Amino acid sequence: MKIGKYKLENVNKLDLTYLNRDIDRRQVEVFKVKFIKNGICDPIKVCADYGVLEGHHRVIAFKELYPNSDIPVYILTWYKNLSDEEKLQVIISLNSKNLAWKPINYLKSWSNIREDYKYVFDKFNNNNSFTVHNYITLYFQRKRGLSDKFKEGNSEFINKNHSDHLLKGLTQLRDNYGSKVVNGNIVNRIIPACNSNPKKDRTDFIIDKIKLDLENDTDYYLSPERTEKRLRYFVEKYKEMYYEN
Repeated sequence: MKIGKYKLENVNKLDLTYLNRDIDRRQVEVFKVKFIKNGICDPIKVCADYGVLEGHHRVIAFKELYPNSDIPVYILTWYKNLSDEEKLQVIISLNSKNLAWKPINYLKSWSNIREDYKYVFDKFNNNNSFTVHNYITLYFQRKRGLSDKFKEGNSEFINKNHSDHLLKGLTQLRDNYGSKVVNGNIVNRIIPACNSNPKKDRTDFIIDKIKLDLENDTDYYLSPERTEKRLRYFVEKYKEMYYEN
């Protein structure tokens, strides 16, 4: 059994690692109210070198209320000399159930360690007219939904060059027909249809067919369900024309 050690420690000794997600000021203020009313009831979980693993919002709230004061900590003594990757894995496992992590939290935190995550995070920052989930599906996943592999920092590019090419096509669609038509839900249907077999000519075929529909003011893209049906039709037409199995 792994048993750590409880103690009081100066709050300034605690290391708020850069690996954690962004601080939510609303949570900080909530904890301030709780501390003033009830004191601090739960210790902060730290690794052997006092890197904060769980309780980042509480540490900040405490420091702002009681600078230079002692705070109760629980030292997970078996976590020592952790690499950044190991530390982030522990942080996610301890925190994600307390205040659910969002896709952007995983992407941004892992971007400090993983070059492919950083590439996608930078793409999102430079062109955030699409949702962060769109970008995750575009570069990392053939199906919609946030996979455990992505959360654990283990996702790899499907095909970076193809994803860049598809992003360019989607951006043109959005610029030409507006974000209300080419919205996040619709884009998240187009991406798997193109990523299921990531070839540029196949993707161009699908994008060109969508453009033709939108130019003719069709109603295929008024709902995700109709969009999926239309995309399946395009995929089958491409297979027929180019003898794709």
